[in-house]
Amino acid sequence: MGQDESNMAHEEEEDELNPWLPLVQWAAEDIPSNIVWTWDLDKVKGYAQSLAQQPDLLQEEIPDTFLPDFSMDTADEKFHFWASLLLRREDSLRACRFKMVPRRLKEDIFWRHYFFHLRRLIREHFQTESPELLDALGAAFPSAGGS
Repeated sequence: MGQDESNMAHEEEEDELNPWLPLVQWAAEDIPSNIVWTWDLDKVKGYAQSLAQQPDLLQEEIPDTFLPDFSMDTADEKFHFWASLLLRREDSLRACRFKMVPRRLKEDIFWRHYFFHLRRLIREHFQTESPELLDALGAAFPSAGGS
């Protein structure tokens, strides 16, 4: 494999991991650094797809402490980047957003709820893939709070 082919393969691999790896890292940002945790790319993608199939869940109240001042207008650039990638890659999410915004939810609320539930599902995934996280995180594990 030539240098150009190797670079193209590496870029494609990086593209395949976006936005998944950054989302997983964000979900894990408060996990102690001395814990080994694993995750499965296909499962994380499945969680993103499953949320788009649950519009009622996206309308449920979430904790006020989760991204309390979230706004797509002022949000950290990562949320814009993730949302745009997710919409490009996930037909079901694009359809769900089209049905819900602005009829049922404002844009900011849709994404705040979506990221809350995606983070929660990823953290639950860590729990099943890496059971030692249960001891490290204790009763606070199911909470998706944080930044």
